[in-house]
Amino acid sequence: MKKKGIWMTISVLVILGLLLGGFGCKAPAPTPTPTPTPTPTPAWGIEKPIIIRMSQEADIKHPRHKAELKIKEILESEFPGRVDVRVFGAGSLYTDAEALDAIMTGTHELVITNAWRMAKYDARAASIGLPYLMSSMEAALAVKDSDFLKVVRKAMEEKGFYILGYSVGGQAGLCTKEKRALTPADIKGMKFRVWDAVCHSATLYAWGASGIDMPAPEAPSAMQSGVLDGILTTNSYWSKTLWPDIAPYWTGQHAFNGFYAFVTSPTFMESLPDELRVAFIDACNKANDHLIECQKEDNETIRNELGVTDPSKKGAYYLSWEEDAEWYEMAEPVYGTLEPKFGKELMDAGKAYRDQWFGK
Repeated sequence: MKKKGIWMTISVLVILGLLLGGFGCKAPAPTPTPTPTPTPTPAWGIEKPIIIRMSQEADIKHPRHKAELKIKEILESEFPGRVDVRVFGAGSLYTDAEALDAIMTGTHELVITNAWRMAKYDARAASIGLPYLMSSMEAALAVKDSDFLKVVRKAMEEKGFYILGYSVGGQAGLCTKEKRALTPADIKGMKFRVWDAVCHSATLYAWGASGIDMPAPEAPSAMQSGVLDGILTTNSYWSKTLWPDIAPYWTGQHAFNGFYAFVTSPTFMESLPDELRVAFIDACNKANDHLIECQKEDNETIRNELGVTDPSKKGAYYLSWEEDAEWYEMAEPVYGTLEPKFGKELMDAGKAYRDQWFGK
């Protein structure tokens, strides 16, 4: 009986051991603590994408706007989620003049503007608008490497601008509503919107008319209301904004060409991470090439679709060198008139460049 009690005690202890030991199985391992997902390192050490605002005051169909869209395309594809490029056309954010002011105060990043708009900061910028300085697209393309433009560019950079590059626009001319401007006598006493209040206004005055400087978006309504009789502008702007109802006659001269500057500030450039700064400069160069190609295509399209050989008909009429001779002769004194403003050295360089290309 005593042995039986001992065996019962042993049996109970064995059963309890099996129960407590999991019938010979190991106890389940503790649930591991989840490893936290690492927070992505912000781009270039910042939490949000770098915002780059770009503007120009011409129509959104204009080659300048297409160039800014090209910069956006390049940068956002190269740095997805790290750069936010915002493009504002048709003066929707700033006029070109306002954009330059904003760049100087650090509240804007880039504007592609008519280069003489910077004359507000240094009069020498307006010298780009001297009559017949760039009498063809070839002359406008070549001026970028000239001694003349090197002086102008240096002056602008001394004023606090960073010039990423220069580009060309379409051939400029006078557009009117009632009659075509074939000779200076045709515009006597008329008022024209001009890009530049210095050279362009002086040239219009030499032709017997007057120039009024105003932002491009305001010009069409000013012409419709009678404030303006005409507009000095490129074939691109005319064909997209003024044809056919506001100004059906556009007369292409050799006096002026659209000439644009890609303008930002040294402060903005220095603020960019090295990788982005290099890419930004490269994107602007590619956009410049794109702008030139768009402009060439635009010129050809306008000639083919809107060009006329009979000046009495509405459309784009291009003066020959012979037809332009009287305009040229009357504009010649402008160089002497503006020499005190620009200085003899710059004016002599301008004359030399004009004579090198005129008639070619």
